[in-house]
Amino acid sequence: MSSAGTLCKELTAPLASIESTSALVADLHLLSSSDAAFLQPSTAASPAFAAAWPEEQQLDEEGMSEPFLALAAAALEADARVQKRCGRLVPKKLSEATFWRNYSSALHAVLFPQEPAVPAAGAGGDAAAAAASSAAEAVRSLLDELTGVPVVLLRLTLPEAPADGAQPPIDPAVLRRAHPGLERAASRFRDSCPELLDRSKTRRRECTNFC
Repeated sequence: MSSAGTLCKELTAPLASIESTSALVADLHLLSSSDAAFLQPSTAASPAFAAAWPEEQQLDEEGMSEPFLALAAAALEADARVQKRCGRLVPKKLSEATFWRNYSSALHAVLFPQEPAVPAAGAGGDAAAAAASSAAEAVRSLLDELTGVPVVLLRLTLPEAPADGAQPPIDPAVLRRAHPGLERAASRFRDSCPELLDRSKTRRRECTNFC
């Protein structure tokens, strides 16, 4: 079996066992909420991913086709919106092989997150650590002030990748590490306030929630 085929098997196992109540469901929905995870490989995936699944890897090669089909089936079962993204982007904007390689790299970053890099020692590292500590303290102070005040968290839609590729979009895995509870909060909001997320306008009830 090829290295990419082995990687497909590693991704398939956790996808196939995901339950509807799992926090990973929100992570997957965040990935499929825009084209970003499909148009380019994730910057948060480990270097081992790029080595195991090179850009020239074909999906129908021996040792790759069977595990890839199992991965694709598990991915579509876990999030049906991936099929819609595939139908809209392939082959108009990229090949099927590139589509699945990019999405698989995003899955790898979500299912097997890497530890954040430790700042280098010295003046630069000290400054970065001080800035991070100051930001964390500011957040804690703000949360203390808001204790007891109703707070509504809205689901964020990641920006589309710019046409010229000058600035990469926010990576979902990076966002998840910065605010681990964001996806779960967004999922709860989606369930409790469907009127605000229904773009079909079939639900006409005016929202009376205090935000």
